[in-house]
Amino acid sequence: MASSSNKTFAVANGKVGYLDRDGIGYRKTRATAVLAAHSHTIAAKQDKSLNAVLARLRTVNFDIARLKPREVEYIFAYFDGKVTDKITGEFSFSPGYGSIRDLKAASGHCDLCGKGDSRDDGGNVDKLRYQFLLANDAGGESIWVGSSCIWQHGLHVDGAANMEEAKEVLRKSLQEHIRTWKVQDWQLANPDHATIPDTWQEFRHPVSMRAYPDEFYVAYGLPGSADFYRRYSVLYRPFRTASKFYDRKRFLSDDKTVIWRDAVRVYGENKSILAIFREAANRYPAINDWRLSSDERWADAIKHLRGLGAKRKREADEAAKLAAVKGKRKRSPSRLS
Repeated sequence: MASSSNKTFAVANGKVGYLDRDGIGYRKTRATAVLAAHSHTIAAKQDKSLNAVLARLRTVNFDIARLKPREVEYIFAYFDGKVTDKITGEFSFSPGYGSIRDLKAASGHCDLCGKGDSRDDGGNVDKLRYQFLLANDAGGESIWVGSSCIWQHGLHVDGAANMEEAKEVLRKSLQEHIRTWKVQDWQLANPDHATIPDTWQEFRHPVSMRAYPDEFYVAYGLPGSADFYRRYSVLYRPFRTASKFYDRKRFLSDDKTVIWRDAVRVYGENKSILAIFREAANRYPAINDWRLSSDERWADAIKHLRGLGAKRKREADEAAKLAAVKGKRKRSPSRLS
């Protein structure tokens, strides 16, 4: 005799989902009725009376005691072990992508056992966030259900030979879906993610930050080139690691995303500042006399940069004041007229 670990849950526990006259419960009744209503086996019978009874069973929330006696007898006339085995044999779970859906919140239900909507008043709080696709490849309809109902009713799970293996396949499939959804959500939140490899290549070969004298930085109102080099060097290795991670995973973790954005910002600031310095140097070339100090050789360019720096500071101050005013208005309570 085979051990129970090599059996399905349904066989091991005597809970194969058909309606015998003993031990009829809500979940057993509901699972049988729902699978039947979605099956090709029942649809092929084209029995209008049976379909009407199955529909009525749903309207009374699968409470068989609320059916009329003749309706109950009609059901028992159909559902024996042979018919139920044929019906359940139509359904299976295949752990490919798309076989699980995320409702983003605990708002769904399992149509087999009623988890999430079994109460007549709709007051269920034990709802599902993840639903698993119970596919019907025999010409019937597929159903979205909770994972536990798949193995509890002994339904087929691709890649599993028994109950324990089925539970493991379902668990791993959910983990794989969650990882995929995480990547997709991150990519949607960062639509420019495909630029990461190119950004790293640019970042690792920057224009020298010491191409112009420190007097240019001071005139423009910035720390010297050493400060820019420090910010760049702090990000170099972390961004290299983040870029390699992205090449493998096609997404970045939260901390690596911050590193990427910081690298983009620092590189962009450096690039724009060097463009300003280049324009100043081309417009006001240095005096070709190495006996003079940098201040003297680049006097005209430094004067030009000092004016640009003062303008930049005024604009920044005005923007800060405007933001402060907007923030104050936003915080002020509205007054009733």
